[in-house]
Amino acid sequence: MALSVQDIRLIEKHLKDELSPEEQITLEDKKKDPEFEAELNLYLTIQKSTTNFSRLDVKKDFKAWDQDEPIRLNPLKSSTTWWKIAAGLVILVGIVGLLNKFAFNSAAPDLYTQYYEPYPNLLDPIEKGESTSPSLTQLYELENYEAVISLPMTTAVDSFYVALSFMELGNQEFATELLQIFSRREDFRFKDAAQWYLALNFLREGQTTLCKQFLMEISINENHDFRNPAAELLGKIGSN
Repeated sequence: MALSVQDIRLIEKHLKDELSPEEQITLEDKKKDPEFEAELNLYLTIQKSTTNFSRLDVKKDFKAWDQDEPIRLNPLKSSTTWWKIAAGLVILVGIVGLLNKFAFNSAAPDLYTQYYEPYPNLLDPIEKGESTSPSLTQLYELENYEAVISLPMTTAVDSFYVALSFMELGNQEFATELLQIFSRREDFRFKDAAQWYLALNFLREGQTTLCKQFLMEISINENHDFRNPAAELLGKIGSN
């Protein structure tokens, strides 16, 4: 079912116990529609799942990895910290796996192209007359994605832009692995962007249920940088 922005706002207020008496009547009336009720139940499941996940004690591992250890693309060659991160990913996959009981609707392929825009280099944008030795993020800005992924990832920000480069190169697997990490890091400055691009990555792969999970989470967060496009895209999925 394609939810309208008004439907999403109504569900959001319901989750926060902020419905007026009139809105409560409207919600109860809408719940008579089995498709709307399924969407509402999906929101409730996501809220419960993300709350449970936030209680997991993985933040300290992410911090240690960010500060002390570069990432290598081959997990078999990395340190034990990588396996701790991988364990966090397994937990996340297990949580979202609960959502598979809901209908899996295919999103139209052109929705991805309608909503995808390359994320800008916000770290060190290129200026005129700058040196000819660009940083990893400047190589990303220059759209030299092959060069980006060939460099060591020494910080979390580097890894985020590497994930975006993998998206540009059509390698969804590596992009997903990295973006899933950053989408749950409360201390990561690009967390909002990581969630948005992860949702788009799932959309591109045809994993509509996972895409909707992140779009819903984004759309009910009034402070999220991508709340409006997420709510709009969520409303279109299901009608294609």
